[in-house]
Formats: sequence, C-alpha cells, structure tokens
Amino acid sequence: MNECKKYAPAVLRLVLGVTFILAGVSKLGNPAGFVQVIKSMAPYLPELLGTAYGYALPYLEVVLGALLLLGLWTRVAAWVGAALVASFILGVALATPDVPFLFDPAARAIPNKDFGFLAIAISLGLTGAGALSLDARGKKCCK
Repeated sequence: MNECKKYAPAVLRLVLGVTFILAGVSKLGNPAGFVQVIKSMAPYLPELLGTAYGYALPYLEVVLGALLLLGLWTRVAAWVGAALVASFILGVALATPDVPFLFDPAARAIPNKDFGFLAIAISLGLTGAGALSLDARGKKCCK
C-alpha cells in the first residue's frame, strides 16, 4: 500500500497538468476574443486588469500545466494553480449570481467542476510531486 501512495500525486499532477495545458492552448487561438469574454463576464474589473488577466491566463495555464506534468517546482505551481482556480470560481460566481454557487436544489445543475481542481491543487501544494517527478529526482541526486 505504501508503494502506491507515492504514485498518487503523479496521477493528480497528470490530471491537473493536462487540464491546464488544454485550457490554455484552447484560448491561444483567439486571445483577443478571450479577453472580450473576460471583460463581459467580469465588468467589475478595471479595464487594464481584465485585459492583462485575459492575455496572461492562457500562457500561465500552459506553463503551470507543464510544470505539473514534469513535477518541477510542484508545490509552487500547485499553489499558483490553486489561486488561479479560486479566481475562476469567484469569477463565475460573480458573473452568474442567479445560479446557485455550489448545488442547484432542484438538481438541474452540476456542482462547479473547479472545486475538484481546487482540491487537487491544494493537495499537491501540501504533499508535493511524489514519485515520477523532477522534484523527486532532484532530491535523490542532491543527498
């Protein structure tokens, strides 16, 4: 059982890393269009902040995804990813005040999937990369 535990973070890194990379790459095709989506969803953000967030987000997602897949600087990448996912949750909640935040009492809506990604990011931030990572390899070579 203990042998399996060291591979659990690798599975979480794979899930979150691939999710971030796919999300980032999907936005890179039309960055100006994505900025407009951000501005329409978050009109409360100052113009400059909304624009900067919209243009930076896809690149940040791809970099974080790559770091997580490689298991490099995993704890830092995971905490930055957790802050990013928390900003998604908050942004969606503020943009759609008529939709229940977590569950629809009439069961017509699913829970916000980003809560699962937030849990994964926090878990990786607390536990680190685990096996099959450059972080673990670096610890071995430096002992």
